[in-house]
Amino acid sequence: MLRQRSGEGEKRVAIYRLIMASTSSEENKTMSTTDEFFIEQRNIVLQEINETMSSILNGLNGLNISLESSIAVGREFQSVSDLWKTFYDGLESISDEVPIDEQSTLPQTKTTTK
Repeated sequence: MLRQRSGEGEKRVAIYRLIMASTSSEENKTMSTTDEFFIEQRNIVLQEINETMSSILNGLNGLNISLESSIAVGREFQSVSDLWKTFYDGLESISDEVPIDEQSTLPQTKTTTK
């Protein structure tokens, strides 16, 4: 997964270098001040985009780690869940085997009033 992310970063760097290469020093000599200002601003915006994308990527990585750890905690409780399911299934099968007459006849306690 890290290789994939680093590959994306390398692509961004390659694109940035390609854009920077398009503004060679020979072009800078013949450009007007407006063009130079545009290129400067474009480079600033591209740098901000690159920083924002890196921040988003780091945030997604943190989210991924959190999700993986919560899934791991859920897996730890799977055996406990299976144990309780077996217990309740056993209780259910016992209650199905006992006739209804025996279920309703509970020992009666006598109360006396004075």
